[in-house]
Amino acid sequence: MLFADAGLLAFDTPTDWERSDGPGIASFVPKGSDASSSAAMIYISGAPIGSDQEVKTLSDYVQSDISGFKSRFQKGDVHKEQTILLPVSKMEVPVYTFKSGEQRNSVEQVAYIQDTALRVLTVVLTAKTDTAFNKSLPVFQSFVKSFRGSIVLTSDHAAK
Repeated sequence: MLFADAGLLAFDTPTDWERSDGPGIASFVPKGSDASSSAAMIYISGAPIGSDQEVKTLSDYVQSDISGFKSRFQKGDVHKEQTILLPVSKMEVPVYTFKSGEQRNSVEQVAYIQDTALRVLTVVLTAKTDTAFNKSLPVFQSFVKSFRGSIVLTSDHAAK
């Protein structure tokens, strides 16, 4: 269970990885690595969706993410992967691989989990090299599959 400003997230810490400083709600690097120099990192971010948001649905969010990537990385490539089935919720999670075509942050895989009606969690494996990406991919996919749900704290029930 991860406690963050975004609430409680039920994920298992990736095997042989540890929580570290980094982007998003929570970040992980291989044990003994430093977030600033690690060849690979897994992190979780969240974004609002819904009728009162600019992005209305999970599908809209994914398409917005892809469009933003393509505008930033002219040589980039986006590949839709096989969905990941979450064992507890039986939800199928869309997954995409992004290759920037540049040296830094050369490849990412992103799983998009709609954990509440009004939020999408993005679970991201980012790697500096294809070797680091391929080595970390099984850990990442296992981490995504470990998601069992979330509890979002609201202003009406803020933690004390």
